[in-house]
Amino acid sequence: MDELLKLLLELYRGASERPIEEFQDFALELIKPVLRFESGRWGVGCLAADGFTPGHVHLNNETDESVASWEEVIGQDTIVSAVLARPGITLADCVPSRYVGKGFTGIRDYARKYRHQNVLATAFVGPGRRTAEWLSFYRGDADDCFSERERQICERLMPHLLQSLSINRNLHLHGLREQAGPRASFALADLKGRLWFAEADFHRLIVREWPAWLEPALPRQLVDALTRRPGEPYAGKHIRLAAAPLGKLMLLKGRPRSPVDELTPRELEIARAYGSGLTHREVAVQYGISPETVRHHLRAVFGKLGICDKAELSRFLPPCP
Repeated sequence: MDELLKLLLELYRGASERPIEEFQDFALELIKPVLRFESGRWGVGCLAADGFTPGHVHLNNETDESVASWEEVIGQDTIVSAVLARPGITLADCVPSRYVGKGFTGIRDYARKYRHQNVLATAFVGPGRRTAEWLSFYRGDADDCFSERERQICERLMPHLLQSLSINRNLHLHGLREQAGPRASFALADLKGRLWFAEADFHRLIVREWPAWLEPALPRQLVDALTRRPGEPYAGKHIRLAAAPLGKLMLLKGRPRSPVDELTPRELEIARAYGSGLTHREVAVQYGISPETVRHHLRAVFGKLGICDKAELSRFLPPCP
């Protein structure tokens, strides 16, 4: 157990030091010698009355093809329902022994092809039972079964893996929030628009724009807007939100709308230049326009923001998506 303690210390150290896009690979490689798995998956999925739907999956020595093939036979994979029925309890099983008979031909062939003959699987069900996080580890040799000791170690490790991942994300997003200002909030979603992680303020922000919204799927209108115009923020009635790629995920940054959102791009850049300390003449030189044109834009800016002097301007110009 001393070795397990050392592993946990290293895991939490990595949570505070590793970039968000590297941490899961780091964590899985760290525990691989202990559990002796050949490949693994760390994913999130949606729970509904008609069953479990996989969402984003982080792969370790696995291919995207293997996930697509699994979704074709998931109806035969009773391990899924077994781990969801007992959240936090790790299941160790051998596929050829578990899936016997003609009704399981698909899952047996799948496990043989992708070297999933032996499985360690654990699921954690989220509040409201609408989402589940899960981890599974595999060995390709049907005779190389996971032992009871390995199952117990895996079960003890799983809460620490999830907690360290949460710490890693929160630390990363805290740094971004300090740069973006106190009104900003952040989330991570997959490319299909399903939330994987979100700050509480981000949840409140989405509900403000779409009062009937229920996670994990982001509102279709928002997803369509972000994917149709990559790099362009979504400007809603109450919120402003931008997305940036982060590996196979999207980093979402949102904030409530403010009066500054009513400015035109030209008005905004002139307001920023003037607010930074430049004079009318210096702003005019910077943008190749006349001082009178600068004054015209600033009159419009002051009118839209409801302010009367330069001193008030800076409080309206925080970093924004």
